Amino acid sequence: MKIANLCGSNGRKAVPLSLLGADVTIFDISEENKRYAIELADCANTSIKYIVGDIYDINLTEYTGYFDILYLEGGILHYFNDIDKLMAILF
Repeated sequence: MKIANLCGSNGRKAVPLSLLGADVTIFDISEENKRYAIELADCANTSIKYIVGDIYDINLTEYTGYFDILYLEGGILHYFNDIDKLMAILF
């Protein structure tokens, strides 16, 4: 399964999903969280992809239809001031 973990922060959900066999890509705005998540994955002998940037700027041409699952952790919707735009990106 290919999983997009939006606002995946420090990898605390992405790394276990990767250990279960998923191909996980985190989308998050924090370079510091990327460093932590990549180190966590390395320590767990697995790998994840991590894209640093604003979710509103995701390259939809590259990722449209790519993922099997979009995983959004609880409590992230307050980060987005345009829910309709976010839902259009997710769809």
